[in-house]
Amino acid sequence: MTPNHTPRWSRVPSENDAATVRSNEIDEELKKGRLTIRPKRFVALFGGPGAGRSTFLRQVKLYSSGYDTPEREELGTVIQTSLISAIRLILEGSASISDDPTMQLPLALSSFLQATDLCSDTTTSSEQDQPLLADTIQELLAVPLIKQVIEASPQFQADSSLQYMMGAIPRIMAPRYTPTDIDILRCKFAPAPPIVEILFKPPPLNEYPMNATLVSVRRDNGLQRKWLNLLDEAEAIIFLVDLSRYDQTEYCSETDEQLNCIRAAMREFESICSVPLMRFQSAIVIFNKFDLFAEKLTRIPFTECFPEYTGANEATAAAEYCIQRFQVLYCVFGVRQRDIRTWCTNSLDADQMRVTLREIIVRLRL
Repeated sequence: MTPNHTPRWSRVPSENDAATVRSNEIDEELKKGRLTIRPKRFVALFGGPGAGRSTFLRQVKLYSSGYDTPEREELGTVIQTSLISAIRLILEGSASISDDPTMQLPLALSSFLQATDLCSDTTTSSEQDQPLLADTIQELLAVPLIKQVIEASPQFQADSSLQYMMGAIPRIMAPRYTPTDIDILRCKFAPAPPIVEILFKPPPLNEYPMNATLVSVRRDNGLQRKWLNLLDEAEAIIFLVDLSRYDQTEYCSETDEQLNCIRAAMREFESICSVPLMRFQSAIVIFNKFDLFAEKLTRIPFTECFPEYTGANEATAAAEYCIQRFQVLYCVFGVRQRDIRTWCTNSLDADQMRVTLREIIVRLRL
């Protein structure tokens, strides 16, 4: 990279609104009573907030075609920009705390702002500025006041992506940084478009070749319900459930109430199964974040959120209870002739996901 070029990490990628355009086009087709845009063979992916749809889609892409060099470079740009934005948010949080008596913060803040301004200057910046910025960020994070802000921030404690990036600053801010598979899975990017389509074309598994489109629909503002009738020819549905949120609630606009997250997922799954036009032949329910679920059970008993549960306060038993609840919902709507399969996994674990995806492929082909 020459000094006259903008560093990759300082460029902000343009927003991709192709999904929004397509959604508007389909609205027009619905008004005319016809639909001309539809994948020939596809699997529909559903899941509520925090269920891990984005990570699942990345795992599918890694397992299928993978990310080529230009795609990784673009993701590297996003990761580096996200890291700098996170630092700025931390600095904003420090403004609510009393002045640092040691004057370390003003000096570190000044150094950070100078480094970011220097690296953003298209006429003077170079790749040599990135190690300078990495050193400056680490010096800033070493200031006691900044440490205090980070330790007191519930958002930081709950954001595993930010924690991951903070632990890899020298590597992420290095010149010509290219994200690894783990970086792609662990780092948080901008919210995905409402509709995401990805080619599900994994390596052939003996007599089980597969070449289909995975269509993911985000659940917000009624968008997912609008698309349900358009997915009537899906070969199968994949529904993601975040087990680790068993003790949390989310707002339900239909009933204007706070609902337990797993119960909300049950309601969403029920609404999909009850759509008369959905003719899918197989349902796959993936209970995600099983590792976090097992860890949290040691602190928050499952019965606190599901008092009707009478089993042991152990991850496998509690997960089996959730599985049975979903299976009952699946059978209620007269779909006993269809197949349902369930898996407990961790979408961040590449080894587990390879096994899960392979089993899904075999199941879909059968």
